[in-house]
Amino acid sequence: MQSPIKLGLLSLAALTLTACGTIHHGTQQKIMITTPPTTGASCQLSNKIGKYRLQSTPGTVDVKRANTPLTITCHKAGYPTRTKIVKAKLHATMVGNVALPGGSVGAGVDVVNGAAFTYPKEIAVSLGKQAAKPKKHAKKMHLTGKRTSQA
Repeated sequence: MQSPIKLGLLSLAALTLTACGTIHHGTQQKIMITTPPTTGASCQLSNKIGKYRLQSTPGTVDVKRANTPLTITCHKAGYPTRTKIVKAKLHATMVGNVALPGGSVGAGVDVVNGAAFTYPKEIAVSLGKQAAKPKKHAKKMHLTGKRTSQA
């Protein structure tokens, strides 16, 4: 029979080693967004967990991790609105969940709360070239006059 101390220590170890992703890097992630070739664009980000807003690029935004793609839509006056979709990838901490005793419970926790996944730390959404400004057409003025005859 095992002593209560050993059982307690084993239980404590199992609890601290599970959900490695949740413990080590959490369920949120900071992402840097840029919009080459310009700055000052406004961006909307979304995944299955929520919607996020970045007032002006370049800048960072906190997003909740999820097992679904992150959609980023950026716009700035004079540039075309662009959307980029970035896939979530499995985070390396999932290896710890699988390899350690009691890890399957931790893996389940990390998958459900999103900590098992990660997005790139930096994402560039290219806005392309500035839209051409319409040329102003000069109006040609034709003066018409009547000829008068002098008698």
